[in-house]
Amino acid sequence: MKTLLYTLALTSLMVCHVTHAAEETFDSYDTIVHELSTQKTKTVTSFNSEELPLHIGFGYVNSMSKINGPNIPIDKMTLQGAQVSMGLELFDGFTSQVQMTYLTTNTKNNTEMDAMEFDLMGLFRPHINRIMTGRIGAGLGIRNVDIKAPQTQTEFTNPLVLFIGGVEARLSQQVGIVTELTYKNALTDSNAEKYVIDLGVRIDGHF
Repeated sequence: MKTLLYTLALTSLMVCHVTHAAEETFDSYDTIVHELSTQKTKTVTSFNSEELPLHIGFGYVNSMSKINGPNIPIDKMTLQGAQVSMGLELFDGFTSQVQMTYLTTNTKNNTEMDAMEFDLMGLFRPHINRIMTGRIGAGLGIRNVDIKAPQTQTEFTNPLVLFIGGVEARLSQQVGIVTELTYKNALTDSNAEKYVIDLGVRIDGHF
């Protein structure tokens, strides 16, 4: 009789222990599934709301061209104009950007010159401090140039390779002032314009 009671008591304890362990296992499994679902939801929400912001800018450009063409009595020409840009942030501070620049006519030594340009570039925008962001990049451009000299008129399309450096100072979370210095080298020797150095100041909006 004592042996039977001892056996029943031992069996009851084992059943209780196994049941408790099973409940803990299922609780742990439910917890893991819940945490994974929550993390997945947070990741998707963050991507939709904060990734891929749009950058739109408008500003002023001072552009200096090195001229080396036959029958063109100038060595350099400085043009001023307006610039419109639009960029899309891809990941970790990397941005793809397109911009259009219109440079108004200037006259030097009886020679008139104007230009219009379209650029496509990639930029890396590292944070310097709370309000300052760097801008480092490269790209390609197409520049339509018209030069009218006393003895010749030259109109051509100049392909360019671009190297960009600059900074942005944030006025707010959505608005910043961008200052950029861009070196542009001609990809062909057949045109009168050999290289260009641009200094631009622009207001950028971030959406």
